[in-house]
Amino acid sequence: MFVVLVLLALFSVNFAILFRIHDDQQIIKDKIEKLGNSQYLNAFLKYERGYYE
Repeated sequence: MFVVLVLLALFSVNFAILFRIHDDQQIIKDKIEKLGNSQYLNAFLKYERGYYE
């Protein structure tokens, strides 16, 4: 019985960690997406394209 409880606890902790990692990845993805729509980034990229062409 004790072994089953320990395994159940480890299993639930594992899922909590996985969901936390997924949430962190989603936050990072959203920040990159906002940065991608940034007028400053677009201006910089336009400048860089003109510089290298």
